[in-house]
Amino acid sequence: MANDTAYYAFLLRLWKEKKEGKDAWRVTLEDPHTGEQKGFSELEELFNFLHQMTSPANPTDPKKAS
Repeated sequence: MANDTAYYAFLLRLWKEKKEGKDAWRVTLEDPHTGEQKGFSELEELFNFLHQMTSPANPTDPKKAS
């Protein structure tokens, strides 16, 4: 994507849960403009999502990324 968006804003929520007897971080990102939320069961998923959104080669509109 030729990413023309140079600014993103999210409300980030993090909390810890037990997963198979171990602590695991859960995450939600909320777009404050639309109220749309995206959940992640692992921090790595969040990092991959953010990396994909900010990648210049991403053909997806970041507002529609899922």
